Amino acid sequence: MPSPSFTVIIISYNQEDSIVECIESVLAQTAFDSIAEILVVDDASTDGSVEAAEKAAERQSKVRIVRRETNSGGAAAPRNDGLRIAKGSHIAFLDGDDIWLPNKLETELAVLERHPGVGLIYCDFVTFSQDYDDRRTVCRHVDADDTNQLEKFFVRGGPILPSCAVVSAEAVRAAGLMNENLRFNEEQEFWLRILTTSRAQHIREALVRRRAWEGSLGSVTYGLENIACKRQITKIMLNLQPDLERVAPKREAQIEFKTAVHYFRLNDKASARAYLRKAIALDGSLRKAQLYLAISYVTARPETFLTHARHLASRARSLSMGGARK
Repeated sequence: MPSPSFTVIIISYNQEDSIVECIESVLAQTAFDSIAEILVVDDASTDGSVEAAEKAAERQSKVRIVRRETNSGGAAAPRNDGLRIAKGSHIAFLDGDDIWLPNKLETELAVLERHPGVGLIYCDFVTFSQDYDDRRTVCRHVDADDTNQLEKFFVRGGPILPSCAVVSAEAVRAAGLMNENLRFNEEQEFWLRILTTSRAQHIREALVRRRAWEGSLGSVTYGLENIACKRQITKIMLNLQPDLERVAPKREAQIEFKTAVHYFRLNDKASARAYLRKAIALDGSLRKAQLYLAISYVTARPETFLTHARHLASRARSLSMGGARK
């Protein structure tokens, strides 16, 4: 089989301050020779994002700027612009404010050597911000030969960030483009459709640095709209794969739990508890919902309480291991 070639699709909107660092992280890849092209799709930025990207394009012929005339209001449309013209056998996504570690593509190439037919590869990531220390997110692990991958992701998701994902062009042809009617979670619906015809492989390494910033589409400001899109995805997938009906209550329980967390963040404890009870009714084995409900009678912020408890436990383990070494 011919060696894999990557089309890198970077999407950008008003990211003048980060787009150069983002592009440079691609140019610094140890497997740079495997990159066929780097498409920077600008979603009608009003700042200097395009000019900054064009300077990078002048230094490297593989970089191509694709400009949208009007802003799409989301991420699906600019990613689809890139997907329509991608030439590589595999597509690697990257948001204009995120950064790849130098060995990202090299590590993914090694996966493709072991599993040449895999349709989706994804890795862990580290979230960074000027307001707090780096935080690693470990994604749900699957191997290419695992069974019931679609059911597992339908119920619990990844999370899989686009900046962490590589998809095969063949899988995209089978699944279709991203759903531009979804403002949120469109990438998660895309991964699910890919898994209806292909397999996934998780890499147990944090190969991406994700930049956190206030006002992003993933922020709590859009919580209920985000959750509504999750419910819409449930309907889409059940229409596409009716066999998923048997695990649909477990997925709905997860969504009810996320709704409860949203209301806790708004200090609406009564509504939060009501959604926790719905989650438990749908899936009696959902321990996190039971835990949140119990803790809610101690504190109005179960999420903050548990995060603090985990931090203290981690610190205690570190101190204990340090003492043992002495």
